[in-house]
Amino acid sequence: MRPGKNEAFLDSTMKAHFSSFAGRGGYLVLAQLVLLLLIALIAPRTSGNWGGGLIRVLAAGMMLAGALVGIAGTWALGGNLTPFTKPKITGALVQDGVYSHIRHPLYLCQILMMTAWALWFASFWGVIANGFLALVFDRKARMEERALVAQFHNYTEYQSKVPRLFPRLRR
Repeated sequence: MRPGKNEAFLDSTMKAHFSSFAGRGGYLVLAQLVLLLLIALIAPRTSGNWGGGLIRVLAAGMMLAGALVGIAGTWALGGNLTPFTKPKITGALVQDGVYSHIRHPLYLCQILMMTAWALWFASFWGVIANGFLALVFDRKARMEERALVAQFHNYTEYQSKVPRLFPRLRR
């Protein structure tokens, strides 16, 4: 049975939508969301007994640091914020504020906060899931940076000066 005109249009529209979704890193965004939800749900349910007061202090500090980095990153990006790996066409390259210290503060924020969550509950499986989350963010950052290099002529210079995820310690 041959598809009618409307079915063919719908099929081409869906293909364009999904290729655009995939091309913008949509599947990485989905993987990120699934892992964030998994960690949020699994950590309290798989609590261990290896945590203690010191681990909880470390976790609280990581949670606070992650929140501050996330707020600073969101504030600095403003209208340029997107969950996808391709920047907005009308976007600007942000290099000030927290972005003068690290290129991906929002990824660091989520890694710190979710690791802190898993540590707070002493969840071995939560910590393992955070390893996978870090891999997703690494892949997402690499894909994002290819798009940023293509869109902004000065991004390569910015890359050479500012570390990807963890700030350099000053001497």
